[in-house]
Amino acid sequence: MDSKAVASFAKRKNKNKTRDGRRETDADYGRKEYRGMHKDGTLWEKIVKWFGYKLHLIVDVTYELPVMFSVTKASEPDINEAHRMLMQMEKKQPIVLEVAKTMAADKAYDDTKLITILWDQYNIKPVIDIRNMWKDEDKTRVLEGKANVVYDYKGTVCCVCPETGIQRRMAVGGFEKDRNALWE
Repeated sequence: MDSKAVASFAKRKNKNKTRDGRRETDADYGRKEYRGMHKDGTLWEKIVKWFGYKLHLIVDVTYELPVMFSVTKASEPDINEAHRMLMQMEKKQPIVLEVAKTMAADKAYDDTKLITILWDQYNIKPVIDIRNMWKDEDKTRVLEGKANVVYDYKGTVCCVCPETGIQRRMAVGGFEKDRNALWE
């Protein structure tokens, strides 16, 4: 699941609202912000702005074919359209939701409600990158009750060697569906 900016040939909204086929009356302004960190630790930010629309797609990754699409104003949040598209799929293509095993998406779709619907209603494993919601600058936090175990905002758990201070990623044993939990 993802979205793509579709720029209009028009550069801005026209003050004339008459629908006569000569101007954009439905398009509006969109903005996407990309942030990250270079290997040297410096932060980067890229802002993309456009006037036009947004194409929202749900694609079958095995066959690389679109399963569902919609076109919205550029300002429409991805997550809002994701919920609408899932409801449409439930009505028009329920078999697709029945056979789907996973749903992959980027950080724009990191929403508790969407994740819960995918897992609880459709038994689809959401593979969605998590947004960093930590307000402080700590890269890791100590696991309560464990002095040498830390985790990051993505949930990666590491043990810390008491002698060297080196962090080593801990292995996950797997997912136990009956308990809806990871093995410890």
